[in-house]
Amino acid sequence: SRKLQNMNSQSTAVHELPIVQAKSDDLKAQLKAQYENVKQLNSSALVKGDTWAVVSARWVKLWKEYVGAEAFYANKLGDENYHPGPIDNSDLIEPDGKLKEGRLAEIDYFFMHKEAWDLLAEYYKTKQSEPIFRKVIEKGKFTRTVEVEVYLLDMKLAELANPDKVISHRFSRASLFSEVESTMRSLFKVPDDRETRLWVSLSGTHYELLTDKDQALENQVYNNQYLVLEVKGTDDKWPRGDAPGSFTISQNSSYLQGTGGRFSAASFANAGSGSQASGSGSSQLEQRRSATPGLCGLSNLGNTCFMNSALQALSNVQMLTEYFLSEKWREELNPDNPLGMHGEIARRYGELIRDMWSGKNWHISPRSFKYAVGQFAPQFSGFQQQDGQELMAFLLDGLHEDLNRIKKKPYVELKDADGRSDHVVAKEAWNDYKLRNDSIIVDLFHGQLKSTLICPDCRKVSVTFDPFCYLSLPVPKERNRLLAFFFVSKDPTKPPLKCKVQVPIEGQITDLCKAIGQQFKVKPDHLLVADVYNNKFHKVYASDDSYTSISNERDYIYVYELDAPANSTKHAVVKVYFVTTAKYSHAFGLPIVFSVPLTDITYANLFQTVTERSCRMLTLNSPDPKSATWWKDHSSTKDDEGICDSGEDDEASPQSPPPLFVLRRSNANLTTENELLEANSSEAEPLSVSSDLYLMARFHPKAKFYFCNEQNAVHFERHSSASMIMQKRTHHLEDCLKLFTEEERLGKKDAWYCPKCKDFKCASKKFDLWCMPKVLVIHLKRFHYDRYYRNKIDDLIEFPTRGLDMTNWLLNPEVQDCATYDLVSVANHYGCLGGGHYTAYGMNYRTGKWHYFDDSSVRESSESEAVTKAAYVLIYVRRDLMPRLGDSSTSVDGVAADAASPGGADRIDTDDDDITDKKDGGSQPEPMEVN
Repeated sequence: SRKLQNMNSQSTAVHELPIVQAKSDDLKAQLKAQYENVKQLNSSALVKGDTWAVVSARWVKLWKEYVGAEAFYANKLGDENYHPGPIDNSDLIEPDGKLKEGRLAEIDYFFMHKEAWDLLAEYYKTKQSEPIFRKVIEKGKFTRTVEVEVYLLDMKLAELANPDKVISHRFSRASLFSEVESTMRSLFKVPDDRETRLWVSLSGTHYELLTDKDQALENQVYNNQYLVLEVKGTDDKWPRGDAPGSFTISQNSSYLQGTGGRFSAASFANAGSGSQASGSGSSQLEQRRSATPGLCGLSNLGNTCFMNSALQALSNVQMLTEYFLSEKWREELNPDNPLGMHGEIARRYGELIRDMWSGKNWHISPRSFKYAVGQFAPQFSGFQQQDGQELMAFLLDGLHEDLNRIKKKPYVELKDADGRSDHVVAKEAWNDYKLRNDSIIVDLFHGQLKSTLICPDCRKVSVTFDPFCYLSLPVPKERNRLLAFFFVSKDPTKPPLKCKVQVPIEGQITDLCKAIGQQFKVKPDHLLVADVYNNKFHKVYASDDSYTSISNERDYIYVYELDAPANSTKHAVVKVYFVTTAKYSHAFGLPIVFSVPLTDITYANLFQTVTERSCRMLTLNSPDPKSATWWKDHSSTKDDEGICDSGEDDEASPQSPPPLFVLRRSNANLTTENELLEANSSEAEPLSVSSDLYLMARFHPKAKFYFCNEQNAVHFERHSSASMIMQKRTHHLEDCLKLFTEEERLGKKDAWYCPKCKDFKCASKKFDLWCMPKVLVIHLKRFHYDRYYRNKIDDLIEFPTRGLDMTNWLLNPEVQDCATYDLVSVANHYGCLGGGHYTAYGMNYRTGKWHYFDDSSVRESSESEAVTKAAYVLIYVRRDLMPRLGDSSTSVDGVAADAASPGGADRIDTDDDDITDKKDGGSQPEPMEVN
């Protein structure tokens, strides 16, 4: 009978094979169409007011594998082992439902068109976490851009009459203050017939009355800022009276201090008025004490330390600052320049410099400057952390165009070198550049680069001379890195070990396994590497996968030791999840992995092996007396989702306990469940399984309660290597200059069009310095990006504070007599990419003393302190132009005035003589890669 049943079964399988194959082909076609639909929808242009979804990158990557989005996913197309399960955003959401801070697009999440989301949500369903929908908003005033607003503003709302009640509420940056006021009236139940007005806290102690309620919150307020609603009394009088539009309270007042506590209605109503229209944050007590010009902190408006750092660094450039203090900028303002910022950037910067160097303020709020920047560069609007060097580059460019002395730019034809001498071509290029660009920024900051391209086929040589405003120097990359992981021994009695191993920066999993094999004296090919997330395998790495994208901060890597090679054709690698229900979210403990011979796979053997491998988690001798009869109501008990636990022992005697768990087939994402043991089959019969087998060990909830110790399952011990710290190398600025001037081969994406071959070629490219500016800005490119990974190089770069000699780097021998520089300021970045903190060091040119600027705080420092591994942007001034201490009048009437003069500024001679280094130089570069 059994033999006949097997024969019939085999016969049926043969006849059903084409049907199964047809279904598989249909599924693959369906998934391909699904991917194309989603891809097309996601390529839609952003339209103001449209809704987009924010979706976890973890889930999107799983989905892309399942639908074969890339060529290297083709073998996973439609494979149920890679079914992504329901859309899961749990890794993006805080317990209170807010989006976790600091998450990055295309690293932590992807944007998805609302229709694409609906399509996928219908097909895959969604997890318990709420979907994250965001609106498209418009940013900027003169330069309009649209973007999906990921992070909303969290505002602290208070009513003057009820100071103990502070409400947190989230608003879009595109919301108008009138809408905020309406919301506050509703929240505080203000009668319709009562007038209200809004006060905003600018810097903890300074408040301003909002008069224009039709403006958007963008650039006006920052996260966790306080807004106070004042309600007009029944006597038709304001509690604060007809007060001025702004006022400052004493630093020790106990209300609305920063983002903290409460405020006193009485002290708010009676606070003294202030005349700090520019947004000064200095208290009245501080203002009575004299301040040193230039030693003025800048309030952090909410993640604006990047801006404060750049401003402080530039503020200590004497020639630029004295140019603004002398008011000469007003004479050269060019508000009609179509490439400029209507003069607004120059105006706001001039006002800011005036306040910083007035000697009246210990710290001020750069709020109006920040607002102006956001109107022309929407990427800097809002209050997310940005790149300080990018802000500095934008500011120098904006000042250049706002102060460009050329009112009508002539057309200039680009000319090829055609074999002419470098001197002639460089001079011609500079003169042509000056026909369209002539400003204080060109006078001070612009130099000239020689760029050489050589076609690899025809050997055509193209030489151009391009202006630069700053040098972006590559930083030598680390050759090695420390990769953190947990080592899981094949001995199940041993807990996982938290470890680190040193590996090359780039490499494959097979290289990682070799390093771990040497560290633990195990066979490298017996190791399996996996990323474990939410008690499941987020990714099991193949031997030829790259480990470059693995992040010690974001990923939990487990390395399992097996009894056989991980890629053995004679063994199955069995991966087991522990669950309490058949649904998606109840995996617990640490997944286990083991290898078994394909010829020896039976249900009984698998069950025994899982039991043995789980020995640290299973407590078979429970001290609880109830555990002895846990199964009594086994057949009728339902789990927490109302699903009966369908063990194989429903008909067992009440006196005979069923197994603690049953084994079922599943997939990598725990989204399928199938019987492992066929009906009427013996547990001792061989099973037909693939070499890559996923199982779920499904526990009855009561069995899990009595016999599973989850803490033991996830408990780990620290290996000595876990304390390893990477020895940081020390580099020198000279190393960065060498890298900058090295010849490189262009990649396919950056191919150069060869006019001789009439085709794009991967040419060799080389930069050389031709002429140097008066003020040399050096950007150290500490941030490294690729498709999957972002990293910061925080090695110490040694740089001279005095006597930086650029002579040997200059190709033009006739301008090498004035190429020695001294440091005047440094912009620093501490911490990781996408966050961290910015500060600055600067030498006050009137006192000659160095100071450390940290937002509103300023302290005296030393010259040597400025050399740290946090140094990000260095600003040098040519030694012959360094300030004479205490002589500011010379700076105004002499150096700055001379620099502003078109005649005095022509560093490159306009006669027929060779190019000479007189007093000036430079130009505006093409946008360089930053971070």
